[in-house]
Amino acid sequence: MDIRMPETKVAKPDLTVPLLSVRNLSVRFGESSSEVEAVSDVSFNVARSSTVGVVGESGSGKSVTSLAITRLFPKSAKAAIGGVIEFRGRDLITMPETDLRSIRGAGISYVFQDPLSALNPVRRCGDQVAEAIRIHEGRINRDHVRDRVEQLFERLGLPRSRGIFDKYPHELSGGMRQRVMIAMALACKPALLVADEPTTALDVIVQKQIVDLLREAVREFDTSLLFISHDLALVSSLADEIVVMRHGKVVEHGVTEQVTKKPVDPYTQQLWKATPTLRAPSRTALSTRRPESISASSDLLTVSGVRHSFFWGNGGKTAPFALDDVSLSAREGETVCVVGESGSGKSTLARCVAGLIAPDSGSIRFNGHELVGADAKAWRAVRRDIQMVFQDPYASLNPRMKVAELVAEGLLINGITSSKTDLRRRASDLLEMVGLKAAHGDRYPHQFSGGQRQRIAIARALALRPKLLICDEPVTSLDVSVRAQIVQLLMDIQDREGLTYLFITHDIALARQIGDRVAVMTQGRVVEAGEAAAVIDRPTQDYTKALRAAVPEMPTEFQSQ
Repeated sequence: MDIRMPETKVAKPDLTVPLLSVRNLSVRFGESSSEVEAVSDVSFNVARSSTVGVVGESGSGKSVTSLAITRLFPKSAKAAIGGVIEFRGRDLITMPETDLRSIRGAGISYVFQDPLSALNPVRRCGDQVAEAIRIHEGRINRDHVRDRVEQLFERLGLPRSRGIFDKYPHELSGGMRQRVMIAMALACKPALLVADEPTTALDVIVQKQIVDLLREAVREFDTSLLFISHDLALVSSLADEIVVMRHGKVVEHGVTEQVTKKPVDPYTQQLWKATPTLRAPSRTALSTRRPESISASSDLLTVSGVRHSFFWGNGGKTAPFALDDVSLSAREGETVCVVGESGSGKSTLARCVAGLIAPDSGSIRFNGHELVGADAKAWRAVRRDIQMVFQDPYASLNPRMKVAELVAEGLLINGITSSKTDLRRRASDLLEMVGLKAAHGDRYPHQFSGGQRQRIAIARALALRPKLLICDEPVTSLDVSVRAQIVQLLMDIQDREGLTYLFITHDIALARQIGDRVAVMTQGRVVEAGEAAAVIDRPTQDYTKALRAAVPEMPTEFQSQ
């Protein structure tokens, strides 16, 4: 989709004249007896017509900082904000609420991470954007407002803008919903646009489109941008200045060239090292496995000509094939990465292999057993050998079960052991295998971070000592350094246990880093497949080239250090 806007000549931003000035900002939550300091002594400026990126992992305080600018915290949070936040020379911290309401939306607008949650599900998209205009500009002719909204949709690359106006949020893709959010934020031509993780849940190609769109919006609308993200490479491709935060404090701040080429703080360097890149060593170079032993091994999994379609509507109409003549194989001990965007069919393929859904036709052979059309008895013979790690560790773990019970549940169900002592011992061993402590078995899932929960999910999947582990986007929702830890854990376990991985991802740089072979999928079909580094470094298909081009690259200067 072409999202380019008309070229406009904008003077190079004067970084010495701040539109927004944040000085010694502190944010505390709760009562004085149990007060929590989320942000401490944070300072930075945003110049007119410039972009400042704020980078950090979950809990670093970057989102709290962005919300503090216009005091968007609910009263129940009991937030105490200290320091100075000046916008156009006026202090927003001491500003009366009535005056601040006139700035929210018109002077400072927000684009949030999840547009499906931020948009009203029972109102049409166009009406929601029009509402922002009416609130800040008073009574305006309804047809005139509709024309403005449709023109804005067109400028932001939304196809069939008249149709989009009348759509509900759930009827649009994630990328289209995010464009509607950006349209709402830009509707009143704000001086400052705050984008809080606007691309985290999006595929790499859509992510690049949204970033390009924000870059062009800054130029065309003469708007400043405060871009919040955990992806340092992504921020460096967009921002004039970068602020790196950790534990509520600024650990590094400077112009982009300085932070990317010569980062000073060890945490910034750690973020760079954890970022997957197309120039990083491939799996063959990183692994202790012997490539010749894998190439000589037999196929553990063979998928041939698999098709699957879903039915929709009351009439049971058939949608286009989610899987259309898909074929691939995985040898014992290797990692096969399936790469593609949302809707490409890669997760449907994973569920077919795992037996969670039944293909319409084709063949799936695992360890000599045909799985398509297999009865319950045939599946029992292979069920223990095929396990799955899902994308969302928050949803895939039963919140009412303790961790030791979750990890050992498969052992109990499959009749391997019923001894409580044995179950506890095996659960403790598995937790320690994935880098947790045996004592963690007495806790519940909500008491762990996202990365720790994913380790628990991996431990549960390994309990039955499977031959094939299907990983469906297992690191997508994790911070960059936690993601690197989980990826390294999976590689170490594979090297030690000889597991075979079917790894589903939309990140082609990650696929190059961990994959022995790769299959690139789009619209339910495999368009390119082969040895991972060869396919990704020298793609022949336009879609693979587009995936590669969408990866933000880290600077060569830092890589060489």
